[in-house]
Amino acid sequence: MSWSVDSNIREVVVNKCSRAGGSETFLLTRLRYGMACHPEPMAYYGADMVSVETFMEDRIKRGMGLAPELRRMLGDARATEHSIRFNTMDLRAKWARQKSAFKQDGYALILADEVSTWPSFAADMLRKRADMYPFHHILFISSPDPARKGNPDQDPICVLYEETDKCAWMMPDPAAPGKEFCWQFSGLRWPEHAKHGDEWDLDMVRAEAHYVTPHGTVISNDQRQAITATGRWVSTAKSSRDDVRGIKVVAPMIPTSSGDFGELAARFLSAKYRLRPEGTAEERLHNPIRVYFAEYWAEAYREEQVQVHDATLAACVRDYDWGQVPCDGGQFGIFVTVDVQKFHLWWLARAWHIDGDEVHSYLIDYGNAASMHDLDDAVGQYNPALVGIDIGYALRQSEVADWCASYTDNVAPRDARVIALRGSEKMQKSIIDMQIRDALEGRRAAGGTELYAELTWNTDVFRDWLIEYMETGDSWHVPREIANTKQGLEYIRQATTTSKVDGEWVGPKHRQDHLFDCEAMQMVLARYDQLIS
Repeated sequence: MSWSVDSNIREVVVNKCSRAGGSETFLLTRLRYGMACHPEPMAYYGADMVSVETFMEDRIKRGMGLAPELRRMLGDARATEHSIRFNTMDLRAKWARQKSAFKQDGYALILADEVSTWPSFAADMLRKRADMYPFHHILFISSPDPARKGNPDQDPICVLYEETDKCAWMMPDPAAPGKEFCWQFSGLRWPEHAKHGDEWDLDMVRAEAHYVTPHGTVISNDQRQAITATGRWVSTAKSSRDDVRGIKVVAPMIPTSSGDFGELAARFLSAKYRLRPEGTAEERLHNPIRVYFAEYWAEAYREEQVQVHDATLAACVRDYDWGQVPCDGGQFGIFVTVDVQKFHLWWLARAWHIDGDEVHSYLIDYGNAASMHDLDDAVGQYNPALVGIDIGYALRQSEVADWCASYTDNVAPRDARVIALRGSEKMQKSIIDMQIRDALEGRRAAGGTELYAELTWNTDVFRDWLIEYMETGDSWHVPREIANTKQGLEYIRQATTTSKVDGEWVGPKHRQDHLFDCEAMQMVLARYDQLIS
């Protein structure tokens, strides 16, 4: 608690397991101390309106009855569902998605609860509410949210904690003088003889589970609480700011049965073996193993990740230069794909070479066009056999449709070399589906058509294929100077940044992944042209 009143500390981040008593220990104790001993403008921020109003009535107001002075202060105050106006200060209660949550008033003390449920940008907006107070304090507290979509490492409480000094509760090792350790999942042990076939005897696991420190000391569950009481907070990392502290609270630190080694081991095995490989992406997003690590170890757990592991793409490098088409003999054609953004059109050219029974693909060039006219020039220099352009960006759909239709004036739409591509995460029965569209649909009352071909493609399947091709490098190639030129490094940065975590595509790690999307659309055109299967 000393950090939350230290004039040298501006922020404290508490990354905790569930049911750790965090609200009482970190939030309400600090709030009551402030009201009684150091009155100043205060705000409590929660997840949503209902939970905030409940917390205000059941925890803040009722808790003030624990101390006579606070009880008198509340009796003299003007209180509503969302605020208490004392004679000496104001306390406001807000929620992160409230329209006016981060506007108007400023506060010297801000208590931010359930941060994992907040929008990712909310923490920065919250900080602005304390700018006017040079000795302000902000306390962020939450467990990781296992139901949060996207990259689990981007959970707001995990991001905030990573920027701190990561204080861990370090305890002296009972059998290794001078050595310290902290409770971690890796030290949890349970008897292997409790497994019978594919089933675990969870009662035996509960009875015989124990902990082994990094120095080999075996700790029984009976010793857990006594050893925990000997600990102290120790910084384990260099904080990005000297005025920020972070602490992590895990289940073995909590003096309840849910922190027992046997209970932790049994619940892990139960969670692990409830998840079946055939589970859907939605089931995996809410999978029990992710819930287990969030609720007991305050960790954002990744069970499975599909990504490009070698960011240099060394396995894909072949002996040719940028702009060169290294296809000797056989047949080849160039495909151009375009990722459409609000102000930019990212395009990529790749040669597809058929040599006997083998098909190889070579990255030729990429670029960024400012307009459809500039895109015409970029596409024209390669005389591509096929062009695929993203039509999924809503603000430019009409423009893309018109551009595609302009290339079908003299041919049937299904024979056009320019195709609109629309990625979909919901396709079930097929991975590509061709439709003929009218670019003027909805824009002309009567008469006239501007037809074009639109291909809907399964984003999950083709992205998986792309990463598999990039990982092996057997038939998917890049120029030899890919890792030694500015052009090549930008390509690597964009093409290797997207990954799939627990069945869901996340990213990018960098701000741009347009070339990854262009490469995925190359796979779509190759499948459409029956080059790959």
